[in-house]
Amino acid sequence: MEPAGAREADTAVGCGGDDAVGDGPVQQGDHSKTEEADKKVVDRLGEVAERRGIPRATLALAWMLSKPVITSPIVGATKPNHLTDAVAALQVKLTAEEIASLEEPYVPHPVVGFS
Repeated sequence: MEPAGAREADTAVGCGGDDAVGDGPVQQGDHSKTEEADKKVVDRLGEVAERRGIPRATLALAWMLSKPVITSPIVGATKPNHLTDAVAALQVKLTAEEIASLEEPYVPHPVVGFS
């Protein structure tokens, strides 16, 4: 297993990375109002992923899978390792403490880009 962060540029949309859609309708809008709060969430994700020794994308997907009422589409894996990270998330079982740690910095805010 490679060290966490070794593929930081290949993380899931919303976790940063060069594959994030930057000019599509979902990404349009003024994100400056939520950038600071969102950065705290991404930073926490990175901390927990590093402790676990897994990619951020895998951890983010594992968190999503731990929430049966949350549905979120995963649109288009553009690199083979995106599929590897997604499948690996099926084997990650988060502790209650890890889930609480991931959720603690989240501050709800309106969705940007849809009016």
